[in-house]
Amino acid sequence: MLMTALDGHAMVSFTCGPDHTTAYSESQMQVYGWRWGDFGRLGHANSSDLLTSQPIKALQGIKIKQIACGDSHCLAVTMKGEVQSPLKHCKG
Repeated sequence: MLMTALDGHAMVSFTCGPDHTTAYSESQMQVYGWRWGDFGRLGHANSSDLLTSQPIKALQGIKIKQIACGDSHCLAVTMKGEVQSPLKHCKG
């Protein structure tokens, strides 16, 4: 299956959890998420499933060094060494 939704976004990384995926565009400083959204794992402030990639607003404009996806979460390490979670129900 050819994915065209991110054409022209200069993606530098893709990270997969068991039921979801994120992609990061360094030039746009934007993380995108899609697939199963239960537990709010996609970071879109809801539990909706998404079949196409959507920007994760909580991580917009942040320079990301690495993203890790687990079963029901995603974490991003910024270039400043901070750990960010786009999940609305997470507490630091």
